[in-house]
Amino acid sequence: MTTATLTKKQELAQERESSRAFLASVFEAQERPTVYTVLRHVSTSGMTRDISLFTMYQERIINITWHASRVSSVCSSLRTSNGFNAIRVGGAGMDMGFHVVYSLSCALFCPDKYDHDSAYKLHQEWL
Repeated sequence: MTTATLTKKQELAQERESSRAFLASVFEAQERPTVYTVLRHVSTSGMTRDISLFTMYQERIINITWHASRVSSVCSSLRTSNGFNAIRVGGAGMDMGFHVVYSLSCALFCPDKYDHDSAYKLHQEWL
């Protein structure tokens, strides 16, 4: 009996699809899907932020930061910030929490072709 080993690329693709399916099932269960963002750290220059993502699922709050980092290319930089998982994003002059959630929404609901309504399916709120 032989066991097939997956390459790193295949493992990442498998993780991405698993996270995409999980997040899609979580957001389908919500009438108005909302992602709550928590600012964990801001660099001294103000150009980099670490943000954690949460949502409600089955009447409890769950941390979706790891899954979001697997699905969205903008959210791919996962860090541990002050003891918490957080997505590191760079830039200034805009609401970076909105940017992360918008990018996640596009990755989940517009993978092949941009659709305005699907891109704005997820709503964002700061905690």
